[in-house]
Amino acid sequence: MAEQTIAFGVSGNEYAEIKAKADKEGISVPQYVKAQVLKESSFNKYVQLLLKSVATLPPRSTFSVRSIMEEAGEWRDIPKGRKMALGRHFYTVITTNKSLNVEIFGDENSNPVMYRKT
Repeated sequence: MAEQTIAFGVSGNEYAEIKAKADKEGISVPQYVKAQVLKESSFNKYVQLLLKSVATLPPRSTFSVRSIMEEAGEWRDIPKGRKMALGRHFYTVITTNKSLNVEIFGDENSNPVMYRKT
């Protein structure tokens, strides 16, 4: 089945609340709304796979989001927009949650951003 579009209106206050929550997650408003409705969205699946894979890495391992997802055999199946959102989301997660023991390795403006498990 071809991809379908769903459109609906919200008040200014509702939009501000949704946008703040999406920003906190490091994803777009449409991705946030979709994830909330579906709960088991492919994006959530990719996020969980990425976080679980990173958690198993030994200390001092260097990696990119792409390298982790390629190793898991998922990278080619992820649409480009979701790849970018996944990278932004991971960056947000590791910069706001130091307990994950991951730091940016090298230039954070490089493409891809490299990380190191501490």
